[in-house]
Amino acid sequence: MDVGNTLLTEASALFERLATDCGYGKPFGSFSVSIYDSAWASMVIKDVDGNRQWLFPESFQLLLDSQLKEGGWQEYGSGIDGILNTMASLLAIVKHRKEPSCKGCPPLPCHTNARISRGISWLEHKLQSWDVDASDHVGFEILIPSLLDLLRREEIPIDFPGSEKLASLNLKKLARFNPDILYGPVGTTLVHSLEAFVGKIDFDKVRHHLVDGSMMGSPASTAAYLIHASSWDTTAEKYLRSVLQHGQGNGSGGFPSAFPTTNFELTWVLSTLLEAGFSANSLGMENVEKVANYLESTILAEAGTIGFSYGLLADADDTAKAILSLSLLGKTSVSPDQLIAKFDNGVYFDTYVEESNPSFSANCNVLNALLHHPLPSQYTAQISRATEFLCNAWYHGVLKDKWNLSPLYPAMLLSQAFVQLLFRWDQEELADLPMHLVRHRVPIILLQILTRTIQSQSADGSWGETSCEVTAYGVLTLTALYSISWASSVRSEILCAIELGRSFLAENRQSWSKANYIWIEKVTYAHPVLSQTYCLAAMNAPVSTGQWTEAVRGLEIPTKKIEKLSAFFSRIPLFADRGNVMRMLKMALIESHLFLPQLKAIEHDIFPRNDKTAGTYLEYIPLTWTACNNLGTPTSTAILWDMMIISMLNYQADEYMEAVIGVHFEHNLGPVKLLIERLCQISPATPSSRKRARSNSEDELNIGLTTPSDSSSDKLNPSLADIEHVLSRFITYVTTHPKVLASPPATRTKLRHELAAFLLAHITQIEDNARFGKQSVADGIATSSPTLNSSPYFRSPKGTYYDWVHTTSANHTSCPYSFVFYSCLISKPGTSCFRTVKDKYLAEDLCRRLATLCRQYNDYGSIARDRAERNLNSLDFPEFNQGLGDGKTMMGFNIDGEREREARKKEDLFWLAEYEREGLERAVERLGDVVEGGTMERMRLFVDVTDLYGQIYVARDIGTRTR
Repeated sequence: MDVGNTLLTEASALFERLATDCGYGKPFGSFSVSIYDSAWASMVIKDVDGNRQWLFPESFQLLLDSQLKEGGWQEYGSGIDGILNTMASLLAIVKHRKEPSCKGCPPLPCHTNARISRGISWLEHKLQSWDVDASDHVGFEILIPSLLDLLRREEIPIDFPGSEKLASLNLKKLARFNPDILYGPVGTTLVHSLEAFVGKIDFDKVRHHLVDGSMMGSPASTAAYLIHASSWDTTAEKYLRSVLQHGQGNGSGGFPSAFPTTNFELTWVLSTLLEAGFSANSLGMENVEKVANYLESTILAEAGTIGFSYGLLADADDTAKAILSLSLLGKTSVSPDQLIAKFDNGVYFDTYVEESNPSFSANCNVLNALLHHPLPSQYTAQISRATEFLCNAWYHGVLKDKWNLSPLYPAMLLSQAFVQLLFRWDQEELADLPMHLVRHRVPIILLQILTRTIQSQSADGSWGETSCEVTAYGVLTLTALYSISWASSVRSEILCAIELGRSFLAENRQSWSKANYIWIEKVTYAHPVLSQTYCLAAMNAPVSTGQWTEAVRGLEIPTKKIEKLSAFFSRIPLFADRGNVMRMLKMALIESHLFLPQLKAIEHDIFPRNDKTAGTYLEYIPLTWTACNNLGTPTSTAILWDMMIISMLNYQADEYMEAVIGVHFEHNLGPVKLLIERLCQISPATPSSRKRARSNSEDELNIGLTTPSDSSSDKLNPSLADIEHVLSRFITYVTTHPKVLASPPATRTKLRHELAAFLLAHITQIEDNARFGKQSVADGIATSSPTLNSSPYFRSPKGTYYDWVHTTSANHTSCPYSFVFYSCLISKPGTSCFRTVKDKYLAEDLCRRLATLCRQYNDYGSIARDRAERNLNSLDFPEFNQGLGDGKTMMGFNIDGEREREARKKEDLFWLAEYEREGLERAVERLGDVVEGGTMERMRLFVDVTDLYGQIYVARDIGTRTR
């Protein structure tokens, strides 16, 4: 069978069906049946010659037939579907029970009361565990409170833990609501949900919002209008009867959540197939022209913007898709000017005017439409604004879309739009785009989408729990990303994933139209036409490398470097036993390479340049975060970036304390200690210091870092004022980060104390190093063989090795303060992710064990550097030297004996580190048992990165020489 011809035939047939309906002027839509809307239709009563009759008895029968044995009604794609379906169905059954004389329906079954009781029980159980904060279905915050009120009127009171939160959202949503909004001539999305205003508005005053008999294409809203208007409306009845016959219920009693959806289906199908490489000829030129003419005439008739069907309230989404469709056909008669004028709010594009929350996918579609304009430079400002919004949303992990449950849907749209953005920029058609977008943010986001898409693919080639439609999203995402030049070293992996996905689709061709409930309306719905469309597009989309200029190719990382570093990291225990580790590491390396220029750009914003201490750590920092982020549920890019900065600052602070303070203040550390305590606000501050702190906090420290530190900090003999200048900027950056300022006071206080402990630990280390160095000099020990322990053990520790490694040494790693900082990043504003005494205790135990393990690994791997610089190392403590002798013979050092001593001490240190690891893993497990869901997943990233640094030290010392 010729697959290509079969695809063309199927695509042509699909489009012909739509074009034919469009040509006949027949309203159409393919949304799946909604129990919620069917329940509202089943409550409509019509007075016929003095006899009250149920208008849609078949809809009520559908409710009875579809009640589940557990008592509720179906949950389609999310829990809120079941809640809405069950509430509306219960209300309908109670209404029918109250109207026994109403004709049209057969007598109620004898077990109706039992049905109601089971439904109530199911609903109460479901609401007990409902997470109100996690819900985002359109209008749920007005629909559910209204249904609760209507059920309460029927003597069915229902209370649940989230009721206060829901009431708060309802008040916020309706804070500016006034019935006059609906009584006025201007259309509003509230018309789509009039059922939420039963008892709050006069339905006779909203009749003017009817369009072809419907209230903004909503069967439920239209049914509510018919039920509560004082006079019968034949146009509304006609609309509902048309939906009953022509919708997906096909006369069975089932109503969809929206009908008709003519514009939505035509634009989505046409633009998706054209972008995937189907030509107008292959789809049938006559049919394409028919649809194109319809779209042109509709947009012009409605003054430049359209809704999901003719005459309905305009929205940016459908308008953008229509403009995109026409642009792909080379038709330029329709301008995006009205789209911009109506929906551009100065920050992003509203889907509807005065929208409460932005839609990610709608902004992708608007951006894509503008980028396909013949002269996109005319819209540079709007393109930049939409791109900035989408980048910010992605960076902060706000990818959840309003209109589709699958995270791959917005990822697909974003990939397609951003690749097109780079192409138009590379062709110098968008030369004025901000460089931070095209050189940094957009490439990073595309690489992250690539990584997450490939890693989320199942072994059978599918995505989304073997969903054909979601698998098509995945394939289309990868075909768009295949062309990006900085991913050239993993193109074979991308192609393999594409072919695997297409194989799954080919094997499940009969299921292309068996759509999943992933599209969001009041309840989620399935869309067989769109499912088939996306599957056809995925099978046909071209896979090409693209023609990029040096402006884009300059983002590439040398292949040899990728191979070398990925081979090294693949041997590190954290990654060694992972599946597809080389693929994951390659993509993490590419991503880290894209972060590196930004990190280098701010490298000296706080700590002064010191060429003598230039080490390799800077190249490792982004990689540690990108690689570990790929091991589990990815955290937001904003958090990754913040922690890359903190990691860099921690290395620099370590260098600065040793190379500057350790050298120039070794004999006068007391004032430095007091300075640190004052700057961290753990000792009383003088008026002048408070003034300095206020001045520093006003610096631009929250996006990136600061302006470069002045040259006074680079003096050969820095003063205490110079030290204060540098340390105050560092401390201010950490303690005034927006997420820190949004944390509870106790968390902020703990962060300051841990930050002070980190810096003071360096002072203690300087003192210990000085005593240890004097001891070596006094003993006449040479340091020309740094690979050997050419010094005796540390004879003057202030405590045991256990005390030191769990306190001073652990604080010295920066792990404890960084742990608190990271917890601020992952917590919701005003709260801590560690709330209970168990949470806090176990979190601190985890942190201490992690810091200790990291220090022990660090010491294991940095023995040579510590010997050369006379830094105190774990192996220098008396406990490691007891019973080993001094390694000397009568003629001097016994090289073989010294090596044996060194090996035995390292073996002991590694054993202790693994003991700490056992405690760490137990702490991780126990903390995961008590903290709220998701916290441990996010915290695992910090644990893995910190552990990785230790494992790198064991494999290779990445520190810098400070002397």
